[in-house]
Amino acid sequence: VQYSQTFQPMVELTFNDEWAKIFGELTTRLKGQPIAIFVWGELLTAPTVNDAILTGKAVITGNYTSESATKLSQDINTWVVPAPIYLTSERTIDSKLGLNSLHQLIVAGAYGFLLIFVFLVVIYRSSGFTSSIALFIYTLITLALVKIIWITLTLASIAGLILSVWMAIDSNILIFARIKEELALWHKLEKAVHDGFERSWSAIWDTHLTGFITSIILFIFWINMIKWFGLMLGLWLLVSFFMTMVISRLFILLLIRKKDISMKWFIGMK
Repeated sequence: VQYSQTFQPMVELTFNDEWAKIFGELTTRLKGQPIAIFVWGELLTAPTVNDAILTGKAVITGNYTSESATKLSQDINTWVVPAPIYLTSERTIDSKLGLNSLHQLIVAGAYGFLLIFVFLVVIYRSSGFTSSIALFIYTLITLALVKIIWITLTLASIAGLILSVWMAIDSNILIFARIKEELALWHKLEKAVHDGFERSWSAIWDTHLTGFITSIILFIFWINMIKWFGLMLGLWLLVSFFMTMVISRLFILLLIRKKDISMKWFIGMK
């Protein structure tokens, strides 16, 4: 740890002759861009190159305190091991790639939601329509949480979101199947709906609980990429469970208040 003329803490790096030459070439080409320091896959810092560094000595400046600068220095030195280091790869990520991927994601999501909507309405009629509305609300709540909690939507977190959507749809289909079974026994509509939700409860609870436990295990014991998948999956499962057992149920109960509704238009039964 060194101090500038204004007594601002900074971290000094010293390279041997071989790496002074390599670092000089890198900083010459990457002037104005960040160079990240990773230790065992964990990002320590990513300072921006202000000038080409050809002397074998560099300083990392920023809004460091004595404590934070000392910690950064210790973190770097702690993991310095007497092993050969090779430059394996460099990657340049263009912002256009992110915009293109985002566009493709939105288009794919719209088509996927449309296919789910058509399937639910064709098979389960008005009940499927209300489930589609609940699924749309689930999407809005999910996006709101992403915005409020400042969640980064990585590929891993998007995979967790897709899995939770599948579980939400599967739960609704399970409930509809149970309601159909109850109606086939000539139960009244109100009783069939009530029993359908009650008899689906254990299966829905088990699937969401086991999925949530899995997400906790992934978050605690796995690497960063898998941690994001576990975190997002757990969060989405909680929202999915709420939507299935509260919002979807509310919509179905409002739907059956219409006394003259036919079984064909309610749930697709002849």
